[in-house]
Amino acid sequence: MVRIQPVDPHDEDAFAQWYAVMRASATHGRTAPTVWAEATLTHWYRHPNPRRSRVALAAVDESRAPGARVVGVASVELPLDVDTETAEVDVEVLPTERGRGVGSALWEATLEVCRAERRTVLQAEVNVPVGVRDQSSPGLRFARDRGFTSENIEDHLALPLGGGLPSGTAAPDAGAGHRFISWVDRAPDDLVAAYAAMQTLMNADVPTGGLVRTPRPVEVADVRHAEERQAKGFRSLVTLALTTGGEPAGYTLVFVPKGDEDNLLQDDTYVIRSERGHRLGQRLKTANLAQVREVAPASRWLHTWTEQGNAPMHRTNRAFGFSKVETMHEVQLLLA
Repeated sequence: MVRIQPVDPHDEDAFAQWYAVMRASATHGRTAPTVWAEATLTHWYRHPNPRRSRVALAAVDESRAPGARVVGVASVELPLDVDTETAEVDVEVLPTERGRGVGSALWEATLEVCRAERRTVLQAEVNVPVGVRDQSSPGLRFARDRGFTSENIEDHLALPLGGGLPSGTAAPDAGAGHRFISWVDRAPDDLVAAYAAMQTLMNADVPTGGLVRTPRPVEVADVRHAEERQAKGFRSLVTLALTTGGEPAGYTLVFVPKGDEDNLLQDDTYVIRSERGHRLGQRLKTANLAQVREVAPASRWLHTWTEQGNAPMHRTNRAFGFSKVETMHEVQLLLA
């Protein structure tokens, strides 16, 4: 018999079991998987963001001797300030326990949480490794069988670092009317407003396909709040490009997860439209990789996600040596 129960993040043993099952399930069969570190998720669940709440569920098999054992998990993330009709959901089942109805039971419990919170738009991410056809992906099949549709598709690319940086990552040319300023964790006071403005433009410009998602304007207070929370789980490496007139032209951001420094996350890389066509994205990434060398020299992988139709960014990533390891489907279900 499988019983679905909530998980108290303050119960160290229960949450550790939940995390172990989530990680084992989410990484199975993947070449270069990315999963939040246990310390990061523990902090997020124990110290909720005022803009987002989280619910953790566990599927416990009580028929196993000598005692009950967690065989699957689910999570529900609920935005609290914008997109309050949406919920981000995830269902994970241990590979050895699939095909027994565990995922279906977790899904029904997840639906109950979403309905109780009056969420009518459910969103999730499904990763399909290279070489696996969509119709052969258990995760994508599970989602589509429940009515989800793929609304935004990106390539998950990975760059093997192997304790060093790839060739061709020398310091960027300071010409072409730009200068580069890099920092770790906290934006300089004289640049934080420009950084917030760049993030606002990025949020409005990033492709989201058919997803219900509201671009979030970013203020200086938002940047400082994010820096404070991120510091619990990451080092943040940022490089900002300025024109010779001192105007912001673009930025790039890499996260170094605490507790999993093998896997670095290349997050935003953004160049304003008027400055495109000057290899500025490549030069920004090059400058930021210099910080990677200093902060996390032994890291194994640098991960990034790029919309399939974004040819310029794919060219930039190939120049660094990134290669595709997965297709990431952002799927969505509209509840009646």
